[in-house]
Amino acid sequence: MTSTSLWTNYFRRDEARDEWIELLSKVYIFASLSRRDLEHVRDLMHVREFGGNEVVFFEGQPGSGMYIIAKGEVRIVLNYGSDHEIELVRLGPGDFFGEFSLIDEAPRSATVVATKPTTLGGFFRPDLLDLLARKPRQGVQIVLNLSEVLTERLRRTNDELRTARDKIAELEAKLADSTEAAEA
Repeated sequence: MTSTSLWTNYFRRDEARDEWIELLSKVYIFASLSRRDLEHVRDLMHVREFGGNEVVFFEGQPGSGMYIIAKGEVRIVLNYGSDHEIELVRLGPGDFFGEFSLIDEAPRSATVVATKPTTLGGFFRPDLLDLLARKPRQGVQIVLNLSEVLTERLRRTNDELRTARDKIAELEAKLADSTEAAEA
């Protein structure tokens, strides 16, 4: 080994690690953190590879944390594999899912399936709890950002529920009118 090679190895930037920092900086939950804090979060992450049509986790399994998509795509489905399967959404690079599990360990509300080779970074509840104990400022900032994300999703869900209820009431009224007309 030459001395140039030795020095190159010591001072070379790890591009994969830098890519994770860049990705984390674009995820709202982590976006307000400093580079140093992002490096700490990156070091806590668990990187996993999934093949096409491979299940990341199943609906009903205990939740343990969130995932960030570095590459690939996942679909989030209800009633996976049944005749009544419902695809809720497809997510790609930069998107994240499973964040409810950072707050509680309730069973997963849906199944997540990789649609093609996919790289995910997992950030798990024990990592967040450890971060809160060791670096409270950083941990609290993540929890506050997470709260904003969950609040926005709850508001959107409430709006969609209101719209769905209005649509059902409208259809029920039309059905009642058509039933009355048929009986007359």
